[in-house]
Amino acid sequence: MKLFQKNTILALGVVLLLTACSKEEAPKIQMPPQPVTTMSAKSEDLPLSFTYPAKL
Repeated sequence: MKLFQKNTILALGVVLLLTACSKEEAPKIQMPPQPVTTMSAKSEDLPLSFTYPAKL
């Protein structure tokens, strides 16, 4: 059983090493920027009053 575990670990290590050493370059195609729209916010005073239906 221990020999099987050692062989499995060794095989996984070799596979990881070989995949890490590959020199394939990723394609350098970039997506164009997405068009966006913006809005401007303006500040203004708003009246603030509360009406409560209650007796004092």
